[in-house]
Amino acid sequence: MRLQGGLALRLEQVTQAGQTWQHLLASDGSHGWAALAIENERPVMARAVGVGLELLPVPPGHPDFMSALGQPVSAGAQGHLLGGSRDSQVADMQDRMLPAWLNPGLAPWPRWKMGDVDGWAPLQQVALDWKADHLPADSSARNALGAWGLFGLSRAPFLAPLMPVLKPLAPGNGVSAVDVSGAPGKAHQRSLLNGVWEGPLVAYRATVAPVGGLAALLSFGQGKARAFVLQGTSNKTSVITADDDSLSIVRLEEFDLDGDGLPEWVLELAGLYGDGYYTELWVVDGRSTQGSVRIQRQALSRSSGETPASAQDAAWAIGSDRTLWVWRSSASGSRMAALRYGRGRLSAAAGMAPALVVLGDDDNRIAAQQRQLQLQNSATAPEAVVLPRQTLAGLRWVTAVPTASMPQARRWATDHALPLEKVRKLPWAPS
Repeated sequence: MRLQGGLALRLEQVTQAGQTWQHLLASDGSHGWAALAIENERPVMARAVGVGLELLPVPPGHPDFMSALGQPVSAGAQGHLLGGSRDSQVADMQDRMLPAWLNPGLAPWPRWKMGDVDGWAPLQQVALDWKADHLPADSSARNALGAWGLFGLSRAPFLAPLMPVLKPLAPGNGVSAVDVSGAPGKAHQRSLLNGVWEGPLVAYRATVAPVGGLAALLSFGQGKARAFVLQGTSNKTSVITADDDSLSIVRLEEFDLDGDGLPEWVLELAGLYGDGYYTELWVVDGRSTQGSVRIQRQALSRSSGETPASAQDAAWAIGSDRTLWVWRSSASGSRMAALRYGRGRLSAAAGMAPALVVLGDDDNRIAAQQRQLQLQNSATAPEAVVLPRQTLAGLRWVTAVPTASMPQARRWATDHALPLEKVRKLPWAPS
């Protein structure tokens, strides 16, 4: 498990063979077991959001879960955390269109005690509150998030205590935004925003925020529309909007791709439409709050019930040499592109014909991620990535090191005492 958020709910604690394990549900939506010593643990309160919250008497994974009847809780009711389920469950039927590896809504359900009702409910249906430092007096989203222990990516339930600072940053009527509603590759238009925006639904606090660079991101919703507010270190803001598809941030990485000292933000976003989903890669220039937003987009995964044969699974990674690796796998085969970012543009890296050194091949993503973490933590292969690969037998997960060419892949394998059979030329045909 790798956490981007700075806070987590502790759902359970067990000790096995002298090792204490914590079951965590983090502010970025990730969850799992970790052998961590808990420090500065604070009690947390939960408040029912809106009407219709029901606490189920059994958790996800229980044989009676699907037929269980919930006990209603009044709007605004408060309670405390008792624990959580071990199994995960999607709370919103629409979210079922997203596969598990892209779905931040697929998570364990915390167990709450609200008044005389005790039971399980998804985290998305409550707002959390806990004791923390006072909110800063300025309008800096980055300072506010940091003061309350939120670092990296955080989702709505954890943002409730910060609403006095974050809510006023929602776009007002007449605010101009870069409109990315069209498909990647089409010219971006500008739109004037109107109406009330809910949220923020998601917030991101920059790890590195040099003067003149990006400091924070807030995502607001208006039905299926989204407004992404970028705040710079000077508190100046720029806005990106998409008018449909309920775009949600799956992942965000900071990296100075063009070497100008101001990190770009690389985002993976998921959208829902009809009976399918898609994901996109956004590269947001590090100077995007200094005047005009510069954003480059690439199509990633896609799936549709109407034409399942056109499904594509994708992944991406950033190399230490500023190469942006983009992997795409479909029924016709798997391939990888090597991209460079410079002067506000994303383009194919010259002279590269990517190849892989395959370090593992698993039938589930969790096993592949465990292998990747072991390789990274042992410094054996810190550049190892996990890639989804479509095969004739179904989806598999490859742990591999991407390289710029076959000769470079062979050298890497030789240097690490691996047989050359581990080197894979691309494209990779299904098998």
